[in-house]
Amino acid sequence: MRDAAKGRIARQSPKASASAINATQSRLNRKNNAKQAQLNKRSAIVSASRIFNGVDGAPRIVAVIPLSDDLDPRQAVQSLAGALDVDGSECPQDGLWKLRAERFKTSLQFRTVPYRSFYGALDACKVADYVVFVLSSTVEVDTWGDTLLRALQAQGMPEVITVASCSSSLDLKSRSGIMKSLLSFIQYFVPTQTRIFDLNVSSDSLNALRSLCEGMPSPIRWKEGRTWLLGEDLVWQDGHLSVTGVVRGSSLSANRLIHIPNFGDYQIAKILSAPNPRPGRSNMDQEPVLLAEPDPSSADSLVSSNDPDDLQNEQTWPTEEEMKGQIEDTGVDLPDANNGTTPKTVKRIPKGMSEYQASWIVDDDDVEDGDQEHDTQDENHVHEDDEEMEDMVIDDSQTEIDKKESVHFEDLDVEEEERQLEKWRNRKREEEDDASFPDEIDTPKDIAARTRFQRFRGMRSFRTSPWDPFENLPRDYARIFQFEDFKRTEHSVRRRAELEANIVEDPLILCVGPRRLNVTPIYTPELVAMGSFLNPDTTRIIAKRVILTGHPFKVHKKTATIRYMFFNADDVHYFKPIQLHTKHGRTGHIRESLGTHGYFKAHFDGPINQMDTVCMSLYKRVYPKWASLWKAQTTSSANNAVLNDAMEE
Repeated sequence: MRDAAKGRIARQSPKASASAINATQSRLNRKNNAKQAQLNKRSAIVSASRIFNGVDGAPRIVAVIPLSDDLDPRQAVQSLAGALDVDGSECPQDGLWKLRAERFKTSLQFRTVPYRSFYGALDACKVADYVVFVLSSTVEVDTWGDTLLRALQAQGMPEVITVASCSSSLDLKSRSGIMKSLLSFIQYFVPTQTRIFDLNVSSDSLNALRSLCEGMPSPIRWKEGRTWLLGEDLVWQDGHLSVTGVVRGSSLSANRLIHIPNFGDYQIAKILSAPNPRPGRSNMDQEPVLLAEPDPSSADSLVSSNDPDDLQNEQTWPTEEEMKGQIEDTGVDLPDANNGTTPKTVKRIPKGMSEYQASWIVDDDDVEDGDQEHDTQDENHVHEDDEEMEDMVIDDSQTEIDKKESVHFEDLDVEEEERQLEKWRNRKREEEDDASFPDEIDTPKDIAARTRFQRFRGMRSFRTSPWDPFENLPRDYARIFQFEDFKRTEHSVRRRAELEANIVEDPLILCVGPRRLNVTPIYTPELVAMGSFLNPDTTRIIAKRVILTGHPFKVHKKTATIRYMFFNADDVHYFKPIQLHTKHGRTGHIRESLGTHGYFKAHFDGPINQMDTVCMSLYKRVYPKWASLWKAQTTSSANNAVLNDAMEE
């Protein structure tokens, strides 16, 4: 038939409809897509579990953490080992114990963590493939357990297996209710949990062990591209620490630094192979093989901060000749101003003209461009006009409002002033106002405001007003290495790691991967939580804001007399250039001081009422303290004495 066809294509039957053909093709495509997805999932499981397979496969690291004080992690491990008829009496209360599960052809390495070992539990979960939470049927999880679960959520939790130890005296109905309650509790933190295994039931113990031996650990994002190792044996010899364990994650490079929790960063001297112990076989005859040594030209340095040179930015004060020459270059002989005076405006007016008539004369700067052609025609008459003109000093400090008839102001007596001030400060403030203005403070009476807030500055707009990021930096900022482009540097480091892998105000404890640092961050209590690292930008400005408030004492349309913001006239003059604003959205400025008790007259962009509050925002840049390595043996008193008030630097 093939010879008879001679390459001709079979003609399609005219009875076959297009819809039937499309339906058949669509059905085949769906089956093909489902088959490919199934193969991809299977290959992903095989690739993820390949490291655990075989005789020399890596053990599955299992962290066992009790969440109640009546539980013992060692008993939980013994119950799991009993499902395979293995004696677990050698399992320590706090340490490592390896179990060979011949039934499942894999090994388990249990890391038992005692109750209330907070940072031990965090470290165990950083290297674990699974974490087993042990719940009690009689004691509820306290605040410590709740805090630990939230911290593990922020850190990144490995695959979770939840077990419970129910008393054998409970009947079936009570046990069922308790298990449902425990499942509801753990699902709040780990929604993927579908059941809790009862260690007192042999079938549940075997199923829990099967989940540990045959499951696939869930990946954790921050572990990607990183190397970690759980130390099984530690030996200190000749000034070197020898750590034995199975390398997990990316390949270990001898040129990179390693971090040991509670101790810091260190360089690698060399990497040697270690025999994998097997039951029933002696490993004494196997000699370690040198795998890698650091390259001095490309090995990472232990220097993590800059050593600032105090004489590097030393400046030479200009000499008298240089200052005199600079003044002479200007060509302007400026007269000395009298003390307590401000510059006045000088107008050129005809002789004999009064000050009222001079106010109607437009300055040359206000003339529009269209009038400039007339100036060219009058150049010949300049000298004749100068003989008929004279200079008049105009006091421009008087504005349209100040020229109005001023009211005589008298200070109140001391007793009446104190009584009204206490009444104002003890007024009932609404909770919504307190939440909207958390930085609102009262100006102290015993300290001058210009002294108390001398490090603060006023800004017209916190978003758009200029602020030099290199102004008055603390000395610790000179220790920071500044990246020209942090993202590019991060990408280059990751790319280099991939290439090497192919070739071979209260002090807080900040947890960043395997590191823990004593820090004094700048934060508000509502913001202490988990988050993502942005970048080490030294030009990022962190500012503290305070709001000084005053009370409108007398109001006339857009003008008001304000009190209780300051308590002396000198403070009013000191803060006069700073813009004012009210809680109802008005903006204004200080016009003049009234009396000697800190009253002042202010003008706003719209009418205000006496129920409003006048505010002045002041800003000060604050700097976080230099961080130090946190160590487990540090006492709480030492932690409190590490750094004092970071906000006042």
